[in-house]
Amino acid sequence: TKNNPHDKTKDKIVELQIYFSNFQDGDWSDPEPFILNNEKYSVGHPNLTSDGLTMYFVSDMPGGFGGTDIYRITRDAKGLWGKAENLGVNVNSTGDEMFPFFEEKNGKLFFTSNGHYGLGGLDIYECWINEPGFGNAYNVGYPLNTRYDDYAFIGNNELTKGYFSSNREGGSGGDDIYSVGIKAPDEPEVLFTVYSPENIATERMVRETFPLRNYIFFDIGSTDIPDRYILLKKDQVNDFREDRLEQFVTIDLPGRSKRQLIVYYNVLNILGDRMLKNPSSSIKLIGSSELGPNDGSKMSQSVKTYLTSIFGIDASRISTEGRYKPKLPSEQPGGILELELLREGDRRVSVESSSPALLMEYLSGPDAPLKPVQFVASQTAPIDSYVAFNATGANKAFSSWSMEISDEK
Repeated sequence: TKNNPHDKTKDKIVELQIYFSNFQDGDWSDPEPFILNNEKYSVGHPNLTSDGLTMYFVSDMPGGFGGTDIYRITRDAKGLWGKAENLGVNVNSTGDEMFPFFEEKNGKLFFTSNGHYGLGGLDIYECWINEPGFGNAYNVGYPLNTRYDDYAFIGNNELTKGYFSSNREGGSGGDDIYSVGIKAPDEPEVLFTVYSPENIATERMVRETFPLRNYIFFDIGSTDIPDRYILLKKDQVNDFREDRLEQFVTIDLPGRSKRQLIVYYNVLNILGDRMLKNPSSSIKLIGSSELGPNDGSKMSQSVKTYLTSIFGIDASRISTEGRYKPKLPSEQPGGILELELLREGDRRVSVESSSPALLMEYLSGPDAPLKPVQFVASQTAPIDSYVAFNATGANKAFSSWSMEISDEK
């Protein structure tokens, strides 16, 4: 890098330019100018890779992110340079980035900046250069960086020793050159472990218990049982079993959530089946509607009609009532949040009973849930059948890692 001695521009700023010279037969050849030299902006601080085909350099050419940015450019075997590439926002800032040094063995770029967060004026930073991108810039910290200007780091091929400039206290003048020994980081320990359980069936039967609310919710403006509930035909009643509900599935959700919804959307069928098996049981259906008791009565009558016509339950065992609000409303006086949702929740038919065969054990009253449903389900790929591989410490030792598993033959 040298300044342009022929600069005659009115701004009186002398731009920097890059020149190349070869050492041949004990002498240096005449300097050859870099293709991007320009009288309107500076290019300087070149750092060439060992093959001479890639160069990092600094410029304040138009189109950058701040004052001076770091660029990369490559040339072909014939020596023709390509297009310069700005290293982007991970490296360049709104301030000045200078003195690039690319350490090829480890793929690290060291540079100087006053635009990234630092300890002083100019600080030294490093980032990984991985084709085709550039990693985040990190401040190398103390003792290389201080509250003074610290800049222009270079290192040997093994990155065990380096040199940099600084105007810190204790030097011989303004800017001094310092050497620094670089200690290799401790080799990270990686512990690979494999958990391999004994042979476990990939599919097994398990017994599950699901709670069952004593509510049937109705859509706004309708007194018909919503089609989200699973309604049987009369000839299906004899085949219905609450521990084998999956044969009546009309929804498709994964895992336990699927089975929970299957249970709830069969609430009318479960209620009818239990009343058939317990002929002394009786229920009271209380419909609550924002439109008043008459609309609530129609809702409860819809449920009664289904139980009597499909399951053949004697009508005398089912009483109905209509109300404006349920006995235990979701919307409470003074409430201001989610009122529309709470009011939709109050449009329902509540099932009340004093028959233990229908209710959860030891509970009674208007909010007593129905007895939970238990049924046997197929558990696919139980979690205790998994083979687990752990690589403790791998995130510190590797940027990425992979594993290949093959059968022994």
